[in-house]
Amino acid sequence: MNGQWIRRLSLDDLYMRVNNPVGNESPKQSAAASTYWPPAAAQASKDYKKRVLALAQDRLKTLADLPQLTSYFFEEPSRDDSLIETNKQLKKLSPGERQALVRTAHDSLAALTDWTPKSIQQCLNDLLEKTGQKPGILFSLIRIATTWAPFSPQLNDTLALLGKETTLRRLSKEERLP
Repeated sequence: MNGQWIRRLSLDDLYMRVNNPVGNESPKQSAAASTYWPPAAAQASKDYKKRVLALAQDRLKTLADLPQLTSYFFEEPSRDDSLIETNKQLKKLSPGERQALVRTAHDSLAALTDWTPKSIQQCLNDLLEKTGQKPGILFSLIRIATTWAPFSPQLNDTLALLGKETTLRRLSKEERLP
């Protein structure tokens, strides 16, 4: 099933197909695997998985892409410094500048009392104004520090679903970016 058809599915139908693979397309996991979810998703609730799937649905080209696109929602991502080193915008910043931006983002997000996509987006917009950075720089840096993925769903939605505690912990951990 390709991305065009995946996007046409209802969330419930997509969830069923992800959990009960049939046909020629098999999960990119062990032969014993019975779903397309990353292994770490086994302990997650159905509700949380559906929320992750709702964010990932537009980005799926095949169902087998699901583990790669969603693993950071279920487990700590592996650090990949090449994401910063190959990013044309982020390479322009010194390590100290990147660290200061991550610290500023952490502090601003930590001050939020309402952890919703809308409030997070407002905070991110305020951060753009406060730091004078472009979205391509600031949002890429926050996305990399929290997911270590080359791309993700909309940043405010991703952070909201990760949760405040996870987001802040990951930002704190990555204040020492290269």
